[in-house]
Amino acid sequence: MKVNRKSSWSILFLLFFSLLFAGETNGQQMPARIHDNLAKLVGTWEITTRVDDQTVLTVVTLKWSADENTIHYEAKGGNLTTGKANTTFSGILGWDGVQRVVREYSYTSLGETMQASHIIENGSWRSPTKSVTFEDGKPLHEEKMRHFQWDSAGRLTIKVTERKRGNQTLPDQYYHFRRVGPDSDAVAIRLVQDSIVRWRTLWKTQNVDELTKEFAENGIRVLGRSLRPHVGSQAIRDSFRTAFTANESGTATKLSAEVLQAKFLDDRHILADGVFTVADAKENVVRRGKWANVFVVDKSRTRVTLLMEAAFESLPLDSVSQRELPKEGLELVKPSPLKDKELAAMIDRNIKRYAEGVLHSNSKLIATEFTADGIRSVSEFPETVRGRNAILKSLRIVNEGSSPYARTVLKAVILDARRLNDRLAIANGLWQAVDEQGRVVDYGQWGNVLQIEDGEVQLLQESAGSYQP
Repeated sequence: MKVNRKSSWSILFLLFFSLLFAGETNGQQMPARIHDNLAKLVGTWEITTRVDDQTVLTVVTLKWSADENTIHYEAKGGNLTTGKANTTFSGILGWDGVQRVVREYSYTSLGETMQASHIIENGSWRSPTKSVTFEDGKPLHEEKMRHFQWDSAGRLTIKVTERKRGNQTLPDQYYHFRRVGPDSDAVAIRLVQDSIVRWRTLWKTQNVDELTKEFAENGIRVLGRSLRPHVGSQAIRDSFRTAFTANESGTATKLSAEVLQAKFLDDRHILADGVFTVADAKENVVRRGKWANVFVVDKSRTRVTLLMEAAFESLPLDSVSQRELPKEGLELVKPSPLKDKELAAMIDRNIKRYAEGVLHSNSKLIATEFTADGIRSVSEFPETVRGRNAILKSLRIVNEGSSPYARTVLKAVILDARRLNDRLAIANGLWQAVDEQGRVVDYGQWGNVLQIEDGEVQLLQESAGSYQP
């Protein structure tokens, strides 16, 4: 049996210091004031900083121990001190009941170590820190002071001052923390963020040809502002030309987007989701919504292109029943038969089970059509929802009670379906919600990612939205 030495060392490290903290608590629980401050760290964060004029990014997840007296964390990405890529590190923060201070210990996959104490008092959070890194095999000892600073929106910045490496004084450094989805991968986030940066520039200059190159040749755009998907390079190019004509809101607008989660599905594909806004020349937001995309990764893992873009503007539940539906999409098209009949049949069964749950307001039945770590990004719900339990809660809001979608007949057609590998597929199509009187309540498009297992599919990511031209 092959032993993962890095994983083994990580387990031994956390076990050793967990036992150490257990002894140091001396029977004294962490004060509530300290606990509440540390609790703000729990979750998954993207951390960015600058090292030697380069942006370094890592993703860290922090979790409480069962007794909530220690926090364990694991991270992967760039080394925040040296900038070295593909570094993993593990750490632990715990309450020292004897010295009445929070202590922190961590180590990296390269054998580098860090130890610190945390002084949290009178609205201030300081952390004297010592670390050892390596350069050309030689240890480099660094001392510094970290200052934890929270803004009103709950975002964290750590300002690193008083940095000394041997006899060398180093400039101040800033670590910027941003919450991301729990399954995020640092490399995947960086690749998607690079794509967003290119998009922003190309959108601003209305460069249709280069925007088209951000898609795979067989790429798909599934948009809330379009009646039908745009499939293939020519259709995608035409969609941008339409958006940038003088009569469309694409003219002189500013596109902003943020990635909330990105992870590798396999060696060639990334699943990512986030939010977007479009503002006019006066910085007034004219569109706001969510996106949930699938990217293709090049062989060098330095660039991604879009295989499927699914982006929909927000439409609150109370607006669904109040708006006048555009008449041009009230009739569902009859799709051509798909080549992969086995996949089409699996997706069709998934749709029928989902539709049964909608018709009977059976949210639990719908939730079972998602994987345990499934993602739901839909226009009528304000946030992207992660995990089957959270999805069930969201469905009880949008699928039961007085919701306009409660007990409606869900009609859906599949326009395209493709396998990414033996266990994953993407598909897109059209949907309608019809009430008991046969009136179309709402309609739009969907673009989903599906997991295949035992001859059936479940939703790994659902992205669906209302048509809003």
